[in-house]
Amino acid sequence: MPRRSACSRCGRAFVARGRGLQRYCPRCRAAADGEVARTHRVKCGECGKKFQTPSRNVQYCSTACSNDAGRRRARAYTRERGGTASAPAPAPAAGKCRACGKRMPASKSGPPRAYCSPACRAEGARAHQREYKRRYLADPERRSLHAARMRASYVRRRAAAAKDRIAECRECGKAFRPYSMAVAYCSNPCRKKARARLAAAWERAHRSRGGADAAAAARRRA
Repeated sequence: MPRRSACSRCGRAFVARGRGLQRYCPRCRAAADGEVARTHRVKCGECGKKFQTPSRNVQYCSTACSNDAGRRRARAYTRERGGTASAPAPAPAAGKCRACGKRMPASKSGPPRAYCSPACRAEGARAHQREYKRRYLADPERRSLHAARMRASYVRRRAAAAKDRIAECRECGKAFRPYSMAVAYCSNPCRKKARARLAAAWERAHRSRGGADAAAAARRRA
């Protein structure tokens, strides 16, 4: 049911439709989505430097820090596998599948696997998504932020897809570079001409259909 709310960005009153918490009016939603996507402050896991990133999954501030962390993990893993004279390397341990519970043989290299098959891996991913929605998206404010990030990601993907695309204007036939996959006309004049032409065609079809209905009704009355 539509309800009136106040925009948290500009203060204007607007009609909120649909479910969930809506904090921004339609004018401010795009700008707010962009700000939300750029306001994650993360601490680098290697050098400890704080930096901004559009994703919470980023752990390192640069490629150099990521490479250093990878080499450090590789050295630690090599030491654990190699062992010493007094403490030999431990034997690889067998594990159980996280999805079906089936016991898997010990891995010859690296840690034991988490899933026994691709089907179980897909089921584990679905279970992770369900748990994420249950725990994280239960809060209306977090659900609103999640929707904002999804919209911002969709806009970025559409813009990237349309960046190198050449389209043909449906009205004048001119080739142009659209800023979005949904753009069909090269300019506003072409868009207005196309709308006027379609409106005139609809008016003619509606008028002719009305005349045919009136003639049919007269024949029935006769």
